[in-house]
Parts: sequence; structure tokens; C-alpha cells
Amino acid sequence: MKKRRIKKSYKKYHSVYHRARRLNVKRIAICAVAFVCILGLIVYGAVSLIRNNSKDVQVATGSKNVKVSVSAQENETKTENNKKINNNVKPETVSIIAVGDNLVSDSVLYTAQRNGGGKYDFSSVFEKMKSDFKKADIAIINQETMLGGKKFPYQGFPLFNTPNSMGDAVIDAGFDIVQCASNHSMDTKVEGMQHTIKYWKKHKNEIMMVGLNENEKEYNSIPIYECKGIKFAVLNYAYGLNGFTVPDEYSYIVNLMDKNHWDKVKSDIERAEKEADFTIVLPHWGQEYVQPDPTKEQVKWAKMMTETGADLIIGTHPHVVEKIQWINADNGNKSLCYYSLGNYTSGQQKWETLLGGMATLKVRKDNSGTYIVKKSAGVVPTINHYVWGKAANVVRKQYTYRLTDYSDEMLRSHSIQWYDPVKYSDYKELAKEVFSKWIKK
Repeated sequence: MKKRRIKKSYKKYHSVYHRARRLNVKRIAICAVAFVCILGLIVYGAVSLIRNNSKDVQVATGSKNVKVSVSAQENETKTENNKKINNNVKPETVSIIAVGDNLVSDSVLYTAQRNGGGKYDFSSVFEKMKSDFKKADIAIINQETMLGGKKFPYQGFPLFNTPNSMGDAVIDAGFDIVQCASNHSMDTKVEGMQHTIKYWKKHKNEIMMVGLNENEKEYNSIPIYECKGIKFAVLNYAYGLNGFTVPDEYSYIVNLMDKNHWDKVKSDIERAEKEADFTIVLPHWGQEYVQPDPTKEQVKWAKMMTETGADLIIGTHPHVVEKIQWINADNGNKSLCYYSLGNYTSGQQKWETLLGGMATLKVRKDNSGTYIVKKSAGVVPTINHYVWGKAANVVRKQYTYRLTDYSDEMLRSHSIQWYDPVKYSDYKELAKEVFSKWIKK
């Protein structure tokens, strides 16, 4: 059917045309505004989603390493010391323990080899306190010596190298975090550190290693251990490498805290504060055999760490125990600092080196923030017990006890009596002098 053409009066058509055109313009304008609003909402939602999923970090959750997305906290505010607060958080409390240097000297090696029937069995080192480590939500140990591999001889001082079976014993004892940056990290060169990294990564579902890095990416990341919904940043550094220098192409492999790395340590802690709820710093620092007070260098670093945001500082290296104190920074930040926990195990022959400390505390997260429960913080004095002798009928021993589980009778059989005679009362007095009110039973 042919389309009909309708005749229109020009004037009438012109008036109607312009009214229609004005109406169309209005419609177009309204549609445009609506489109812009809808587009804005879509962009806003997308940006929010990207922000919430932009921080992918390697996190250890309980005893398993998983890739997770750290999303922004809702209703987030700041406390006076810059700690994050979440007004909709479920209260949780995490128990933490930490022990000092696991120093595998020649005597420790020999005992492990003989008691293991030719193989190295270090299980006795942890036997007497294993229940403490298992019971804690987070247990930390300083593995002073590298698990450098069979290419290097297994030996003690001065260039330590420890069999992988020590790592097996550490894991079996219930430790969750092992720190590996120490002045002995280069004893088996870069290759030994690489072997150490490979071992701990093989067991990443059981324990988290800090202080050594496989590559640049790890060196520039913040290790985070998650427990009961609380994210703990765990940073480990060593003051030096006994005069050794890491080749430039492997500058990332061990975390250092000398004067050339001051800004790096500071930057790491600042980033940790943004990525985690609670920041733990594990410095390998100080001067050997100096107690009870820390050195000026330790105090300087501890103040900077606290001011930057560290909540808990646990020191190792001096091989003797040192004081514990709360540190108050000028900017209002506060941290708890264990300057040195001494040796957990060793074959050292000065009586003071046999006294160690197990740090104990609880960290709570609630609507007011994430913080240390003050009444929970303290230390359990420990004693490293060893009995030597190469005769076939001599039962060699290498244990560590709580000091309260020890006695003068047990000490009389200790091989320290050959080198530096000591009484049980000497250890009780030294523990009281250094730890004072911090001692827990």
C-alpha cells in the first residue's frame, strides 16, 4: 500500500516542529545526565573493587602459606599511635612465644650424630620444652646457623654448617616462624643460603622462614603471618656478616640492618604498618657477651623501629640475655623490646651463655585496635644443659629446660663444670638481675 503524504501548513508545522525539537532536546539532556550518573556509579564501584583487591601478598595462615587478597578495613580510624582500628571486628587473642639462638656448634653436632646412630638427630634439643612450643599460637626461633647442604662440611665455629635434620627437628617441635638472617648467613656462601631457602620453602606449609630471600621481589615484600584473623608482619635483619660481602648480583638474599640499610629497614616497617595489624621486628644485633644492658647501637635502632611503627621487637645474637623494656617514642608510638633472649641451645663454655629466655605474651585485636596484653608479657628463663664425653659408655645429652624445671643436682653433671664451675643459685640470681619483674613461671 502506497504511503500517504500529509500536507502541512508551514507555519503550523514550523511551530509544532520547534516544540517537538525542544522536547527532544530536553529528553536527550535528561538521558545524558542519567547516563553520566550511571557511568559514574559504575566507575566508582570498579575503582573500589580494584583498590580492595590490589594488595596481593604472600601470607602464612596458621601453618599454611596461601595467596590471599588483603582488603581495606571498613570503618577504619587511627589511634594516637597510628594503629588501625576496626569498629566491626570480632575480638581475638593470639599467644606468642619466642626463643633465642639455635647455635649448632661442633659439640651439638657430635651429640646429634652419635645419638642418631651416625645420622644427625636433633630431637633432644627440643624435647623438654616441646609442649610450650606446640601450645603457643605462634612460636618463633632464631636458626643462627645455615642449613648449607652437603657440599660444605658439617661443622661449628667459625664457619657453621648444619644438617637439614635440624630443620626437621625445629618443625617437629612446633615452631611456626624461623628467622635466618644472622652474622653467620654467609658462612656457606651464597650457595649455602640458597640451599637454606630451598629447604624452608619445601616446608612452607609447616613453617614460615624470614630473613633470607630467593629474589628481588621477596626482598621488597613484607612477610605476613596470619593467625586467628590477625595479620602479623614479621621482619628479620642482621647487623652484618662477619666481614663477608654478598656479591652485588645477590644483594637481595639476606636482610641487613647496617648504616647503609637504615632507610630500607625504616621503609619496610612503614609498609608493614599499612599491610598488617601488628608488626614484629626480629633484629640480630648487639655485642656478644654484653649484659644486662643493650648497647647504644641497639637502643638507637630500637627507638627508630618503635617510632616507625614496630609493636614488638625481639633481639638475638649476644649469646647472653639482656633487659626487657617498653619503649616510648617521641611521636607517641610504643613497643615491647626484648633486647636479647640469649642462646636456646649451644655448646658455648661460659656459664652465662647457658641462661636463655623464652619470651611470652598475648596479642589482642578488638574494636580498640591490635595491641599487646600488658599483663601477659614476660619471659620464662631457660637453661641449656649438655653432657659430653667420647667414651662409648657415656650418654651424651643436649637439652634445654625451663630454669624452674632444673636443679643444682642436674647442674653438677653439666659439662660446663669442666670449664667454668657454676651453681644453680648463680643462674637464679642472674635471671633475676636481668629480667627482674618480667619473669614468668
